[in-house]
Amino acid sequence: MRIEKGVGIFLDKNEARVFQGEEQGWDYWHPDFQELLHSTGDCARFFPHASRPEGKGGPALFSMKLGDWELVSRSSKVRGKAIPPEEIRRLRQSLRELKRRIASDPISAMVFDSFRLPSPEHSPQCYRLYGPWWQRRLLVLWGFDAFDSKGEVLPTLPPEDAVEKLAALHLCRFHTGKLLLKGALYFLLLTVVSVLINLSIQLGGLMLAHHRAQKENRVLCHHCHTPLASDLCPFICLECGVHLPNKQERCPYCRLLRRHNRVRRLKVAPATLLAPDEVFSLTSDMPGVLTCDGWPPRRVAAGETHHFFWSDV
Repeated sequence: MRIEKGVGIFLDKNEARVFQGEEQGWDYWHPDFQELLHSTGDCARFFPHASRPEGKGGPALFSMKLGDWELVSRSSKVRGKAIPPEEIRRLRQSLRELKRRIASDPISAMVFDSFRLPSPEHSPQCYRLYGPWWQRRLLVLWGFDAFDSKGEVLPTLPPEDAVEKLAALHLCRFHTGKLLLKGALYFLLLTVVSVLINLSIQLGGLMLAHHRAQKENRVLCHHCHTPLASDLCPFICLECGVHLPNKQERCPYCRLLRRHNRVRRLKVAPATLLAPDEVFSLTSDMPGVLTCDGWPPRRVAAGETHHFFWSDV
């Protein structure tokens, strides 16, 4: 068996011998029989076209075209429990429809009665799957006696028996569940890849921002990487000292704390009137942001004391 991409599968004469219709004087790859076979139901989808490009003494070629695609050369032999149940059902239905169609013609009925398919047990390479993993399709290399390595003819079966044997050996009974599981795994993999790509883009943007800031001798906020004009980010809440998420204008934490009467504020010591040119101190009793008119806000820890010089200028 030789696979040639875009052409099909070749069987040498020492690998296969076409079935002969002794009463009719022609074999099963005769154009008349193939036309009858391929014009019935879905048979054309399961049984690819068979030809002998070099004549009857040359190799046989199986091919099936779908637009510009050749499907037989893209197929692979069935392994394990891999055939979708829908494919087995449609193959059975196609063979029944073929038998019902030729029942009125005695000659065609006699031809079909002597028609055989390779044994799935002894010739598994003749049963092949193609298509994407979520829509696997079955095709059968048909109409010939296969030989083993010793040159002996391998068994063949009537079409109905061959389909039942194929179902017993390779039918995937949990096909829908496997498809759902594969789909979920692929979706999870796609999600992980998307997240990694997004993180890579964000990391690249941050690295670029830091590079530009270092080049321009600027300091960036370690939370949002905003250039700082002072030691405090403009997106810090001046009431609670929390960095505003997503650079919001209103602090959601302060709204929540007000709702529970737990607004965090800073106390000033001493609480007296200030005279010009006087030094005063501001002491924090909890972490937050220290603000005073005329000075930029700054982040403070609990118990810190900061001294200011008051001037009326």
